[in-house]
Amino acid sequence: MKKLLIVSATYFEVKPLLERFGVIGKSDKVDSLGLVKTENQDVDLCISGVGQLQSAYHLAEALAQQQYRIALNFGICGSFKEEIPQKSVVNIISEELSDLGAEDNGSYLDLFEMGFLKKDKPPFVNAALLAKNPKLQRLEQLPQVKSLTVNRVLAHQDSIKFVREKYNPDVVNMEGAAFFYACKNHGLECAAVRSVSDYVGPRDKAKWDIPGAVEVLNSVALDLVEEILKS
Repeated sequence: MKKLLIVSATYFEVKPLLERFGVIGKSDKVDSLGLVKTENQDVDLCISGVGQLQSAYHLAEALAQQQYRIALNFGICGSFKEEIPQKSVVNIISEELSDLGAEDNGSYLDLFEMGFLKKDKPPFVNAALLAKNPKLQRLEQLPQVKSLTVNRVLAHQDSIKFVREKYNPDVVNMEGAAFFYACKNHGLECAAVRSVSDYVGPRDKAKWDIPGAVEVLNSVALDLVEEILKS
């Protein structure tokens, strides 16, 4: 059993971290999705692709090939709350699905409300997917937040108002539920650590700080990985 699987939607989000460990059989970038070996025999990488669809497949494929003690998901996210500003690094402890369901006479029903999923049937707890965090000192220092997993970036005020009122999320991303779902079904300790690149609102890329978010994310990611490798 290997110690760690690092999961990221894109190579870009974890490039500084992987430059520390090295990637076997690649040049300056990972140009394909799926499981990738690093130069450390205890650490593998899964580039899952953006969104739930690609993430579910590539993570399931990786977990079928190799057993791990811990999986860490690193990436960026958007913040719903001013008290979670840009370049904050957070520990996501729960994920909910906000756009998997049906429109119904001007309202919205999710799969739980439609009866296709049960709110407390594992791996769900009250319709949420909860992290199974490993005991890591650096992880415990990060603020804990609730997240939504979405299939499209929220930019319209009506959509934003709706999910705020229905789910009261702290942050939002596009892969987290798939990560937790796979890890929980494999009984794997897991943590999702993300940094805030932007506030949820009308799409304005000039206000994003993706390079800054990636920089602070990888600083924390390196601390976490080194702590695991020393354990």
